[in-house]
Amino acid sequence: MFYKYGTPEQKEKYLKRLVSAEISPSFAMTEPDIVSSDPTGITTNAKQVGDNWVINGRKWFTTGASRAGIIYLFIYFMN
Repeated sequence: MFYKYGTPEQKEKYLKRLVSAEISPSFAMTEPDIVSSDPTGITTNAKQVGDNWVINGRKWFTTGASRAGIIYLFIYFMN
């Protein structure tokens, strides 16, 4: 994801450290009102407002968060 879509600053800060195993990733996917972690039921969303993204939702469990150097947030994008 960083390799293809990351800014040069994000690549410098995270990509090299992820590849060298200096930091570990974490995944925020599970939501409290959704049965299981089926990605088709995810309700957390992101909408672009001007130059910014507004994220709306709630995650229940984040795998490996206590030792993560970065967290991937599973969302769907709104038009």
